[in-house]
Amino acid sequence: MSEERDAHDAHHRGLAQRLASSLVGLAHNHLSLLGLELEEERERLVLVAALVLVGAGVVWLGLGVLSVAVVWWVSEQWRWLALLIVAAVYLLGGLVCLRYAWQTVTSAPKPFAATLEQLRKDREQFLP
Repeated sequence: MSEERDAHDAHHRGLAQRLASSLVGLAHNHLSLLGLELEEERERLVLVAALVLVGAGVVWLGLGVLSVAVVWWVSEQWRWLALLIVAAVYLLGGLVCLRYAWQTVTSAPKPFAATLEQLRKDREQFLP
């Protein structure tokens, strides 16, 4: 009877070890996926930030030169009006850009969607 009990205990230990191994493997896979998604998101954000900074700097310089040229080109009696029109165009352009940026941020896909989807699938499999 003792041998039978030892075999039964060994069987349960084997099941527990396989279950623990499976859970550790599952956790490892999820953490690997999360790490990959974090790296992709970081690379994307760095690229976007660099492009925005360079683009904004170049546009700012170009608009400054263009503004001076437009105001200088207009006759002296109309220069104040030209300055007001240039300022209004810049303000309108800035508002359009800010609105587009806001829409881009609010309509972006959820970060880590693949990890969340995999966790949902695992939950459905393990918890009926």
